[in-house]
Amino acid sequence: MVYFFNLTASKRKDNGVKLSWMQEKVYYCSKCLKILEKSKPRLEVKPTIKEDNANDKKEKLIIYLLINYPNESYEKIRAKVSVEDIKNETNKAIIKKLYEEFEKGNSNINGIIDELGQEEQNQITMIMADNYEINDFEKAIDDLIQIYQKEKLNNRKFEILELLEATTDINQKKELEKELSNIIIRLAKIK
Repeated sequence: MVYFFNLTASKRKDNGVKLSWMQEKVYYCSKCLKILEKSKPRLEVKPTIKEDNANDKKEKLIIYLLINYPNESYEKIRAKVSVEDIKNETNKAIIKKLYEEFEKGNSNINGIIDELGQEEQNQITMIMADNYEINDFEKAIDDLIQIYQKEKLNNRKFEILELLEATTDINQKKELEKELSNIIIRLAKIK
């Protein structure tokens, strides 16, 4: 653009008038170019909620299975997933209530839901409105249990690694290393 301006200005006799006109065009175009320039990207740190969503989804699936398939799912899920494994407080309250009522032999889902608070009932309504696309509920139960087992083993593995770094006792280190190797073998079998 500058080259064009210089070439045009040198060929014209009436440089004064044309020069001001060209300067006006160049100024206008430089404004356009500034507008069209990309702004510098801003780095924003967004909290990662992927893990929370994954946990929440697992917990909702447990509730879904316990409500829709109570006879088939309760024993298997109760044996492997405790109430303490649940992170969301609302889901924890729902699952705790379901576990308690199923232990008493009460399998009337509507009666159990009626005994829950409004927040828990709203949560159950949201869960039941979701489509989990479960074709084989037994496989869904087994997969869910496997995920929780893997998560527990991984958590224990990291605890052992921290204990190994902090411990100076040789006998305790050997025991921890043995437990760690057993956990790694179990994790390999699960995958």
